[in-house]
Amino acid sequence: MTMFQFTANLIITERAKQFLNSGHGLFLLLFVLLMIAIPTAYFQFKKKNAEFETEWLKQLYASNLPDEVYNIINLDFLSAPFRYKIFNKFKFADTIRASQNSILFRMVSRDNNESHTLKIIEKEKYISHDLEELMQINHPNIERIFQKFETPSHFYLVKSYAHGEILFDYIHQSDRYGEESVISITQQLLAALQYLHEFKPAVVYREITPDNIIISKDAKITLMDLDTTKRKTVDMKNNTYYLASKGFAAPELFGLLPPDERTDIYALGATLFFVVTKQIPTREALEYFEQNPEDWPSSKKMLNTIKKCMAFDPAERFQNINEFG
Repeated sequence: MTMFQFTANLIITERAKQFLNSGHGLFLLLFVLLMIAIPTAYFQFKKKNAEFETEWLKQLYASNLPDEVYNIINLDFLSAPFRYKIFNKFKFADTIRASQNSILFRMVSRDNNESHTLKIIEKEKYISHDLEELMQINHPNIERIFQKFETPSHFYLVKSYAHGEILFDYIHQSDRYGEESVISITQQLLAALQYLHEFKPAVVYREITPDNIIISKDAKITLMDLDTTKRKTVDMKNNTYYLASKGFAAPELFGLLPPDERTDIYALGATLFFVVTKQIPTREALEYFEQNPEDWPSSKKMLNTIKKCMAFDPAERFQNINEFG
């Protein structure tokens, strides 16, 4: 290197140092670094999104779902901007149930492997504000709704996942369920209902059945499908519920009276009848055990409690949860 080149490089280096030490120089340096970093981070983010979306799609299309469900996924879910919030936070695990009216997937957190559910429901059957109220509910025996997303046609609810077995299947597969176990179920359901009825505004569950109750290995009860408590009804004037389950739904849900706390008390009694007898609760079955108490597989007190819960006239039932002894 010649003396001239050495001197020139020294001058350039010194000027560069002076420029960088000035405010303008630092600003320019930061600007250049950002121009390099932002596109890099953006493309990495897009790449990660694409990988997670592909992962979900492979699982979904391997699930052999009905065509109408794939239509919702393809035309609605995969065009929703919020889908990446779900893809990035959760891995797809399996399908719990799927129909045109309701889709329920199990997901696993990418952070801690904790299970959650994603429920997709038709928007026209719900009111957004009602679902937001349900997101405030937090009780150990009631599922939680953590997040709500929406498209023009559907709501997407991220919910808690209850490990265990559907109570209906559990009872059918079990031997005679003892009085102590029945009392445990009763106490947990009473605690859940009291919480809902005292919530502001009060929540009437409307349709407690063994099909929407999960029982864990340690006998913990969880009420599922909390969102159905806010489902719109066909007869909005009388607030009657057009999808009431045979045997477990109170008579007023079929158009006789608007539901209230006593509606849940009826369904509680019907569910306990099933737990004790393994039979679908009917008026005839209840009358049989009243006339033949020796065939009743539990205590007389339990029979009388169930009878009062299931009175046809709401005025003859327990009027609220606090009346239970």
